Amino acid sequence: MSTTTTTATEELPSQSVVLGDRETLKADFNYWGTTTDPQESELLAIFTGKSTGLRAVQCPVTDIRPIGLSSFNLGTHGFQVLKHSSALLPPQADSIPDFHDEKHINATYWPELVSMLKSQLGVRSAVAVGSTVRDIQENDPDEFDHKLPRRFLGKSLQPFFIVHGDYTPAGARAHFRAVVPTYFEELNNMEGTTERERKEFFQFRDEVIAAEEKAMKEEGVTDQWAWSGKNYAGPRWGYLSVWRALETVHRDPLGVMDPRSLFRPGVEKPYIGLQRDYRDRPGFEKPFKSENLLAVAPQRGDEHKWYYISQQTPEEVYALKLFDSDAQKEGSTVAPFGAHSAFSLPDQESEKVRRSVEVRVMVIW
Repeated sequence: MSTTTTTATEELPSQSVVLGDRETLKADFNYWGTTTDPQESELLAIFTGKSTGLRAVQCPVTDIRPIGLSSFNLGTHGFQVLKHSSALLPPQADSIPDFHDEKHINATYWPELVSMLKSQLGVRSAVAVGSTVRDIQENDPDEFDHKLPRRFLGKSLQPFFIVHGDYTPAGARAHFRAVVPTYFEELNNMEGTTERERKEFFQFRDEVIAAEEKAMKEEGVTDQWAWSGKNYAGPRWGYLSVWRALETVHRDPLGVMDPRSLFRPGVEKPYIGLQRDYRDRPGFEKPFKSENLLAVAPQRGDEHKWYYISQQTPEEVYALKLFDSDAQKEGSTVAPFGAHSAFSLPDQESEKVRRSVEVRVMVIW
């Protein structure tokens, strides 16, 4: 069952940010073209850009660098730019390590991110779910088709050119509930965490699920897929994507949509749910169901407001919201998530292909 939570534009907290025309360009974004939910059988066609349900829309994209990276925050905009220099990357390191080396990255890079989120966002607990590395090395037509949103090439992925969120609210809860007691062992994350951190996470998780069960009972439902998310009174929790460029970005930057333009008045269904079956994911029940979301195309491109960071460096790290339990509360003024997508810059074809890594993290405030 797909779930959609709508929040009126005026209900999100306001923040004065002056956007100038000179910082704005036009770019094509691939949206889901209807309000009809796709079937899971369409998943491959969607991810390879072959689905007839996709529609390209030209939208304005504003460079936030001249405005000030600190002007944007998770509560209002669904993303925040954190300043952080990794010990694994230049200038602290001599070269860029292999981010596909799961054991090494999980034990070294993940703890860096946990520390960063605790110190800069004030979360009590942060637990990494997994890394996605986009590091196609050469602009070889046999290796890289820029028109495809996603293509598996060994371990590497290219930038993803579909406007999406990683979870619907129900999908995020399903992921969170599917965590198994051997989670840290299965993700090779014993070395990167302390016994206290592991114990604390499961204690918080138990509190969250108990509060969800209580709220569902108050609503008269037993299946979390049928639950509205209302009446929840437990710890605030969510999912973040911690997105970092491995080198300065000259091509295919990440664009993030202002959630106030997605959840604007008069839009009955701003996104659709794409159900997923996970059969053998380390650290989770086998199998379990989750749900991604695809943003529905606007009638006009200027109805959606997009942001990006020009020449983004590895020290300028996105904390991109994927889910926030506070956004589900009735009357909430918190941004629910930040829909996002790669997009093409003008005359970028001769530039070096973007290399980046994103780590999905469960957080509890």
